[in-house]
Amino acid sequence: KDKPSAKAVIVGGGTQDEIRKLTTQIKNANLQENLILSGYLSEKNLIRTLKSSKIFLFTDYEAGWGLAIAEAMAAGLPTVGYNLEVFGNVFKKGFITVPVGNKKEFAQKILYLLNNSKEYSRLKNETFQESKKLSWQETSSNSAK
Repeated sequence: KDKPSAKAVIVGGGTQDEIRKLTTQIKNANLQENLILSGYLSEKNLIRTLKSSKIFLFTDYEAGWGLAIAEAMAAGLPTVGYNLEVFGNVFKKGFITVPVGNKKEFAQKILYLLNNSKEYSRLKNETFQESKKLSWQETSSNSAK
């Protein structure tokens, strides 16, 4: 409602049943112009999609290391996600978290970032700094501790 021109790309797959259910929910909410189901993307198309985005929404309720977050940070995207151990443990900056399952606050944080260029710029800068720390060598040595 607050950002009728906003668009979100949902990357990844699922069973035919899940995709059909999600497609129906999108149509019932009249969000066909706002929510794009991309399915699986090649690495090239994933990078292109990330680089053309403004924010990364990490909606997972339980994640381990968070490769998708690392990819988003490498593309310079501040992340909004649920308060999981990966935030603050693996990733130290460049994100905003909300309590797991609190969809209303999740939406409010997205709007907050979209409407506050100063905070958005601060998080984007933190994201770039954080992504510089991400390497296979650095990550594997940190996880071994």
